[in-house]
Amino acid sequence: MAEFATESRKTYAKTSTIQHGGLGLFAGEDIKAGDTIIEYTGKMLSYKQARTIKNRTYLKAISFTKHLDGNVDYASDAKYINDNTDKSKHNVKFSKKDERIFVIADRDLKKDEELFVDYGRGHWIFHDIGDFLGLELIDDDTNNDNKILLAKDDLDDREVICVYTSSLLDTYHHGLGRYVSFSVRPDLINSVIRKNPFIPETLMVTATRKIVAGESITVDCACRLKIVDSKSKTVSNSKIGVCAQVDISPGTLLGAYQGKVMEVAGEQVVIGPTDENGKLNFSSKKDSPVCFVNHPENVELVNAEFVYRTRLEQTEELELGDSLVYLLSRRPIKQGEEVFATRSVLS
Repeated sequence: MAEFATESRKTYAKTSTIQHGGLGLFAGEDIKAGDTIIEYTGKMLSYKQARTIKNRTYLKAISFTKHLDGNVDYASDAKYINDNTDKSKHNVKFSKKDERIFVIADRDLKKDEELFVDYGRGHWIFHDIGDFLGLELIDDDTNNDNKILLAKDDLDDREVICVYTSSLLDTYHHGLGRYVSFSVRPDLINSVIRKNPFIPETLMVTATRKIVAGESITVDCACRLKIVDSKSKTVSNSKIGVCAQVDISPGTLLGAYQGKVMEVAGEQVVIGPTDENGKLNFSSKKDSPVCFVNHPENVELVNAEFVYRTRLEQTEELELGDSLVYLLSRRPIKQGEEVFATRSVLS
């Protein structure tokens, strides 16, 4: 690709030296450490506008309420500066001043040297490039069509790991999340799925403890569910219910049941969430969503079932915890659909 000059005399853009890097930005002359090289310009966005932008490739935060989008024709070529997985190659930095963003030389630069900047984890979270996030995908030995998401580097407690799913962001922004593992075993669970408070319709995977390199990113099966206000007529007249956070396939393990089980009319039935003293407590939402699954008067609404551990132990690929009862999807459940099960526990 031919080189072309930018508005700065100190830089020019051409094909990057890194694989799949697209265009890169290069020093057009020797530059001293501390010199201002170029200003990062683009379209100024409000908080509301920045929340819903789909392509976040060139989005930079000036403050919480103001953001700069370089994905416009009149933006400066500062947007062509690439990151590098080799942190020793970082030679420039972004500096904010008076609601403007400048690129500053971090060390002396030679003419024709490519510029590299650390975009930070917050940027790469929305681009699903594992090398920048300390993540890697490996083949699943138990399923040739599947992969497993592993921590390539140690990850800190409360670290945002990746996007789980998003109906707002471009599709290439949520590829790693589909390879997160699910389990009901507390010793394996190291992450949780939570709503992104900034971007609508977006769920994130966040570490719940320090994750050591080599561990699979694993969340509680119950993270597929969320507690909501129920609008359906149920056996218990409960105002609290559970809906699917994501589309769920038939036969999916949805979590361990920690509530009370009693014999009623010769059947073992689930009763509901209990407090520390073993008494029923429908007011607290701190328990697993599985405890709040409702039992509809209309049995045609049933899309899941409670089953005893002994029944599931016949399925070799399921790694079960210490609980005696689990929730299993009976048919496909769409995102946002309320989850219903009969009270009887299948043995």
